[in-house]
Amino acid sequence: MAQPLASVSRIAVAFFTAGTAQAADLHVTPGGHSFGSGSVDQPYDLVTALSGSVGKPGDTFWLHEGFVYAKQVHALGVMVIQQADLNFNNEQHLTDTRSWDAFPDYVKALTNETLGFNGQVALVHGDSHYFKLDKPLNGPGGGVLANFTRVETFGARNTHWVSATIDPDDPNLFEFEARIVPANAN
Repeated sequence: MAQPLASVSRIAVAFFTAGTAQAADLHVTPGGHSFGSGSVDQPYDLVTALSGSVGKPGDTFWLHEGFVYAKQVHALGVMVIQQADLNFNNEQHLTDTRSWDAFPDYVKALTNETLGFNGQVALVHGDSHYFKLDKPLNGPGGGVLANFTRVETFGARNTHWVSATIDPDDPNLFEFEARIVPANAN
């Protein structure tokens, strides 16, 4: 039976905001330190990581630590929420090849984390402002990465919303539905 997010205790939610800068892998743990280097051996603590005083946009430590936590609590799924459209597989048909998969280090980290996670992974983002629900990542053998789903939300001229249902009894876990605001439709 589908349940609201607040009543499901085995879902881990990771938040990440990507930027256009080069990315680095930094590590954060609840037992880390403010004087840590961000390495595996000397991770940052959560307060320092969230302060904005370390790292830069595009760093993948938020993503990695979200998956670490999800595995520790035996979560059924991870939902990554961010603004940036990663332009998977050059779906925007950009001619400048430097813009294809605009965040290659992040896309690689997201793919690797998804491959190493037994549950479902949902990436929810805005940016391009068109509703889209797909599975844009491929696994090592070239086939679709079945436990990864991307949801691009409405925005700007298309002001509507997306409903997310989380059902721990459904092997797909996440269900998304576009909700149209009649006053904003033609």
